[in-house]
Amino acid sequence: MEKYYLEYKILENRVGLLGDVTSLMGMLGINIIRIGGIPPDRRCFLLEVPGSEYLTPVKSSLGLSPHLELLELHPPTYLDMLTMRHGRKIHAEGDPPMFHFRRQELPVLVDFLAETFREKEFPVIGIQGSPRVGKTEVAIASCVHANKKWILFSTTFVRQLAREAMDFSELDTDSVIIIDALTSLHRAGPKHRQLLKDVLEQPQAKIIEHPGVFVEELGYEYGYFDALIFLKRDENGEDEEELEPLPYNQFDIS
Repeated sequence: MEKYYLEYKILENRVGLLGDVTSLMGMLGINIIRIGGIPPDRRCFLLEVPGSEYLTPVKSSLGLSPHLELLELHPPTYLDMLTMRHGRKIHAEGDPPMFHFRRQELPVLVDFLAETFREKEFPVIGIQGSPRVGKTEVAIASCVHANKKWILFSTTFVRQLAREAMDFSELDTDSVIIIDALTSLHRAGPKHRQLLKDVLEQPQAKIIEHPGVFVEELGYEYGYFDALIFLKRDENGEDEEELEPLPYNQFDIS
């Protein structure tokens, strides 16, 4: 049995539409593991299919319906599973991919980061957002959720920290290094900055806050990152421009 993710858009939400779709799956011998909704007008399924040859009648049958539009039918990715879990489509734009989250969606972001750590080997994630929006808290919470060991390399979380020494033997495949680029590159001393260069060369999972500052100050390309997160305060609130470094005096790091 093979698993597939199916998603369709409801064009006309008539009575009995969901029942017709589930009946179709039953007649084709396809098992429905899970059904989810994506507001306002999408529905998604996790299916268990005897073989890929069963997909053709599914596509043909759903394609004939005037009440829905088939959007996706493919083996599930971890993003698909997060979509089903949270009822929120998680998609990105650009290269590296940029994901947008609001502060009200912190649980979704924590889950997303945790799954990224589980799925990818040594991912490097950049998190951009205004002061006190929750960047470090999200980084730590996602490590805990993924059962990873988090290491604060530089931060203003609770108090200012900028390491000047580090035992690289403490790093392993379950370690995630959390770096605040503003603290490292605008407030820390030369020993810390030299250590930062050594840390960046390590094949290690990393979360880097303020990736715009990181790229501008160190001359790295955005291709260094596997994904970028833009964390907004709310839907209509004022936030810093994406990936544009702010003047350092706008940040309270005392």
